[in-house]
Amino acid sequence: MARKNAVVTADKNEAGVFVFAAGGQTFEINPADLSAEIYTPSKSADYGLVHKVTLGAAIAKADLPEDEQEAALAKFAGMKAVADRLLAGEWSKRGEGNSQPTGVIFQAFEEWVKNQASKKGVEAPATELVRAKYDAKSRAEQLALRNVPAIAKIIERIKSEAGAAKATAVDTNELLDGLV
Repeated sequence: MARKNAVVTADKNEAGVFVFAAGGQTFEINPADLSAEIYTPSKSADYGLVHKVTLGAAIAKADLPEDEQEAALAKFAGMKAVADRLLAGEWSKRGEGNSQPTGVIFQAFEEWVKNQASKKGVEAPATELVRAKYDAKSRAEQLALRNVPAIAKIIERIKSEAGAAKATAVDTNELLDGLV
């Protein structure tokens, strides 16, 4: 049961221990070390565990180091962080203050909450309270927030701004220089 992509591998050895590798580094997860909430033996659980850990290697191309070995080590670190969290009994990453990267749905939800508070002339709740309210929703409810017209509009603006920021990283004068 090997899963490979350029620099990341995940295998299950004869002893039933998962071995993850990237950039010449390896770590193991013994399913026996995981809580029952995290892992219950089955073929689909094996697939889910491998998928969950290797998703830690998913890093945006723009954020990956240019050097192939450094990129592989960044992917390794991402997988290892997920594995450590799972071994600690945590399936989902929870933020610590403002250092947590947040998804676009949460960003838009938080902005919407602050806009609503402003319209009502009341103080907006702290990010921690908004995060707690958001985290208390099921994943389906969180995803459904994308369909609220005001939140959808904020999401589009955030995505547009992110795209514009990436576009400005290109020197357009140099790009067009010498064409005519």
